[in-house]
Amino acid sequence: MKKRLPFTALELVLVCAVAAILLSISLPAFYNISSGRRLTGAMSAIAANISLARARAVSDHIYTALIFYSGDSTRLAEIRKTSSGFAFVKWLDGSSWERIGDGVVIPDGDKNFHEGASGTTAPYSISSVDFSDLGGGTSAAASRAITFSPRGQILISDSSVKPITIRAAEGTKIPGSDTFTLKKTGSKTTYAVLTVNSISGRTAVSYEDE
Repeated sequence: MKKRLPFTALELVLVCAVAAILLSISLPAFYNISSGRRLTGAMSAIAANISLARARAVSDHIYTALIFYSGDSTRLAEIRKTSSGFAFVKWLDGSSWERIGDGVVIPDGDKNFHEGASGTTAPYSISSVDFSDLGGGTSAAASRAITFSPRGQILISDSSVKPITIRAAEGTKIPGSDTFTLKKTGSKTTYAVLTVNSISGRTAVSYEDE
């Protein structure tokens, strides 16, 4: 008596077709979950550094700043007040440049950092920052920073400023420049938005497509 094969050729083809369909459905979903985790992780890292900058300002009784460099790195610094704003003193002990996340960037935009009642206002810039370890000079200005007083208050240049917002998205930095290519789903980019209360320093994360 001739033995029957466990599966016919048609059955194997059908199984492979179903598996291919399931894979095509699950891979994009898995990728979106991974993307969301990258953005959430980046926002968590920034929020942690904001809290650390505030804690060091209070504990050491100094002015501090979380300085952002080129849209993808941050570092904690001691700063001092000047007649025109703030100036760099030194990097805080134990601090180093930290990437906000692989494949995550903070692009330039009119919704980033400080937004006042009359429109966008630039954050306090920090003069004479030592960027020598990044090849950016020994005395350059940092136009993006979150500054804290020795009492732990966020210092802002406009009393009408709403809560500070930091928007990050998945993207790739173009080598040799400060511009980025942002990831799009269809025609839109998903942003993770970190909102920082300018009085308490508390943070919250939301998401928006644009």
